[in-house]
Amino acid sequence: FFCDFQRLKPDIVVGWGHEIAMLAFISATLAQVPHIYFCIRNYNPRYGWTGNGKFFRFAHGIMWPFLTGLICNSSLLRHDYSTWLKIAPEHVQVCPNGVELEIPGPEERQKHREEFRRHHGIPEQALVIAYIGRFAAEKGQLRLLHAFSRVCSERPNDSLFLVFIGEGPAQPEVKGCAETLGVFSRIRFLGKTQSPSDLLASSDIYVMPSDFEGMPNAMMEAMAFGLPCISTKRSGAVDLAKNGTEAIFVESTPEAIAEAILALVTDSQKRVDLGGKGKKALRHFSVEKMILRFHAILNENIPTKTTTE
Repeated sequence: FFCDFQRLKPDIVVGWGHEIAMLAFISATLAQVPHIYFCIRNYNPRYGWTGNGKFFRFAHGIMWPFLTGLICNSSLLRHDYSTWLKIAPEHVQVCPNGVELEIPGPEERQKHREEFRRHHGIPEQALVIAYIGRFAAEKGQLRLLHAFSRVCSERPNDSLFLVFIGEGPAQPEVKGCAETLGVFSRIRFLGKTQSPSDLLASSDIYVMPSDFEGMPNAMMEAMAFGLPCISTKRSGAVDLAKNGTEAIFVESTPEAIAEAILALVTDSQKRVDLGGKGKKALRHFSVEKMILRFHAILNENIPTKTTTE
């Protein structure tokens, strides 16, 4: 980084994440870059997604006075990081994610749906619940699995399937839990895929059961496909949609998630309304608007930073 910064002589350096952002900060400082930003896309490390949380807190505390600003992708993250670093919230700028997808038309989508279901042994009339993401404890796949088991118990005569796309260290545990709960035959584990659109075009409900999310691109893509979405409340997705009309936000418990799924399973019109309104809401979160907002942040004057007590 240092050699590149010396050669390029940039006016602004933006470090993304944590480890890379800190390396970029050190290199940019040594290269005398006038403006350095951190761009954070997930909750702070005290939530347990890394074992280096205390070190990150110490390092961020040292670096913060020398940063031009901190950028995150949701209002919840702004509150999270301002509290964590004890800085005024107005010094944490928000630039929401943007999404841009080619959505297939009705005929093409029906073709995708039929082929996908035939390939994975899912009946055409089944109701499919989708999840896309990395398998890790904080992503909540076990929570979703327990919620799905509850729904199957409540609706024993319904043809319900849960489809996971993704890989990660928690996948074996999730598979084992599916066996224990007796719902493995209703689950499809598809691993990594280059075309999640096939799943979204073939699904009826999308669920994001995470402990925390900065702003979930996977859910944004599901909304773009017009899927009714359920998410836990500790997610930047709360900036995307109004609860109850454009998406459903619940507490991060299997019981709450199961209740929300049941409400959609038993009401097809609610699925249509929620998915349609969610899709319209997503129009405010385009890639173009994200780029314009990010550009504006980098060019605006950040107020003199103060530390809260």
